[in-house]
Amino acid sequence: MNERLVFHHNRMIRRKLVALLFIAVAGLMSLSSTTAEAAPPQVSTRFVPLSPRARAAAPVSGIWEVISSGSELLEGELRLTIKGLNGKQVIVLTDVVVTPGTTTRFRGMLPAIDVPYFGSRELVQVEMSVQFVANDGTEFLPEPAQLMFRNPSLQSFNICIADPHMAGGTAIERKLAQELAFERFNPNPADNSLGTAPAHVAPRDLPNDPLGYCSFDMLLLADEGFVETDATQRAAIAKWVAAGGSLCVVPRTSLGASHLEFLNQLAKSADSDIIFVTDADGRLSASGADAQAEFALLRVGLGRVAIGLLPDKSDRNPGSTQFREMAAFLWKVKTEQLNSIRESGTFRKNQISQVPNNQGQPRVFEEDYQLSLPLAESLATSRASEWSESLVGQLMPKTFRFVPLWLMCGLLFVFLLAIGPLDYFLLGAFKMRKMTWILFPLTSFLFAYITVAAANAYMGVTNETHAYEILDMGDDGNVLRANRLELHYNGAAEHSETELTDALFTPLDTSATAFYQHRNMQEEELPVLIGRIPQQVTVVQDIPQWTPRLSRRFWIAPSKKVATPPKFDFATVTIADLESPQSRAQLAIKLQSAFGQQCSIFCLNSKRVHTLASNSALFSNPLVGDTYGNNSSPRVNYTGPNTQHLNVRRASGDEFVRMISAPTDISAFKFVSQVSPAGGWSFDDLAMLDINNPNEWLLIIAQPRGDDIVIYRKLYQRPDE
Repeated sequence: MNERLVFHHNRMIRRKLVALLFIAVAGLMSLSSTTAEAAPPQVSTRFVPLSPRARAAAPVSGIWEVISSGSELLEGELRLTIKGLNGKQVIVLTDVVVTPGTTTRFRGMLPAIDVPYFGSRELVQVEMSVQFVANDGTEFLPEPAQLMFRNPSLQSFNICIADPHMAGGTAIERKLAQELAFERFNPNPADNSLGTAPAHVAPRDLPNDPLGYCSFDMLLLADEGFVETDATQRAAIAKWVAAGGSLCVVPRTSLGASHLEFLNQLAKSADSDIIFVTDADGRLSASGADAQAEFALLRVGLGRVAIGLLPDKSDRNPGSTQFREMAAFLWKVKTEQLNSIRESGTFRKNQISQVPNNQGQPRVFEEDYQLSLPLAESLATSRASEWSESLVGQLMPKTFRFVPLWLMCGLLFVFLLAIGPLDYFLLGAFKMRKMTWILFPLTSFLFAYITVAAANAYMGVTNETHAYEILDMGDDGNVLRANRLELHYNGAAEHSETELTDALFTPLDTSATAFYQHRNMQEEELPVLIGRIPQQVTVVQDIPQWTPRLSRRFWIAPSKKVATPPKFDFATVTIADLESPQSRAQLAIKLQSAFGQQCSIFCLNSKRVHTLASNSALFSNPLVGDTYGNNSSPRVNYTGPNTQHLNVRRASGDEFVRMISAPTDISAFKFVSQVSPAGGWSFDDLAMLDINNPNEWLLIIAQPRGDDIVIYRKLYQRPDE
């Protein structure tokens, strides 16, 4: 009996131990589950630029990749901090939704970044940090990142290649990219300082907004890379090309009706008689073009298009003259360089006189000196800061004056007279000298008010905003692109918030030598950009008192709410109206009746400026003379490899407009007449006239509109003879 009791007792103990074990295991599992649920999810963020080397003075297009390790949907924003030359640029991307367990990908853009200048270093890294902030206030740890730029003292070109397989492109794409490289025109074979970076982009990642293509100098669509583009992307490409972009299309595969319509629309916009059709296999062919031509070269708006007409030929010769002319056409090479490119495939060597030498040294000619310089040095990008001092001087309020000394002394004298003899004798006469304690404060407040009013009348306390609004017109009367160079100069500190739609915003440096003396610069508080660039952006900035703030806004094919087209048909103006003084005089009367008697009108052609009408009140210093002068342009003097000295003379308003329209002997414009649109801190992309081409005329009309000056520009071209 005792043995049974002992057995039952031991069995009960074992049951209790097992129960306790189960309870402990359950408790541990519950605790671990609770801990797992309490553990915050991790968010990893990465920005992948479409180009391995970002284009200088241009926005950066790329793909955002956001990964969450949590189990719940996250909504919030991305906060970026980019360390540029002028300071830290803060960007807030709103309405970011992160799906758990997957990689969330979406297109994105970063604004043009003022890259630091680093001597002869080829590549420059710009530091960036990204932080995800959830809507509930949870802030995840910021992640460091880097963007790679080519040194802004050099020149970098980017060719975007639509590559469906992301395997370095097909054979024809590699040949085309090699032939399209800008450095192929370099006359110095030993110079490898300049490189054209190919950016292989999957067609699905191509931007669907024309401003997204401002990250590139040229776009190459070949084979499946062209076929796999959708209608939205092709519409954006067409607008970008019309605004000044360069497009090369080589379709060797079967084309659909929408792709064929896209090519025919480009030909129609170029007023070409070429009609693109497809054969029985759906391959491209054309009528109305030279049967021997390998490419159809089209001028669409301000841009260039080259379309391959012999897609079935396998014996292409990339070194042929037609390939050279095609590449020069897309790069908008100046007319004076075309013959040299046709003959030798390189830029023309300058024939300049002997450079003075020290006694006992061998004779050196400037031609040899120029060739000894890296081509990239002679193509160094001109920066907005070179002209910002002149621009600020033009846009500063014209009514700004200091309070004259005689007025301040007069007010002080009357004040002393009022609180002294007048107070004493006046109150004494009425035997009310006790009222001094009331009259003295009232008199002080009265004269303080008068002093402030006088200061306001002379110096002003209103917040002044003045701008040059530059509208480039197309043949159809629409605005192809719009630029607003805006200056804020406030008499009182202001917190400003500006809504922008489908636009690029870039703060401009107001120090003319900041680029070359960046070590001595003080960082500015740059505006904060909130939203999605470029679709919808809010520019938040604190504008200090008496401190000019200059910025640039850029649109491609802007809506009428942004840039209202003029009530004038530019298609009624012909080159014949611009060629003779008599016809120009008649045209001036016609334009003044449309734009008002206060407008200024001039046209440019073959290094000459023809003034049709000039308003001295519109620009501070009207243009004098009718030829391009070297004294009115910024000059870059080379004192040695990779060292530059900037010498800028303050330009008048019309000189500024003239120089940004057709620069001479600066930057890349020694060789090209135009670059693709960028919308960044350089004014290079505003150029649009080849001054060496007598068949091109540029009509410029400056019209006052409130505190702004609206500048209309229209390029006219006579078919080459």
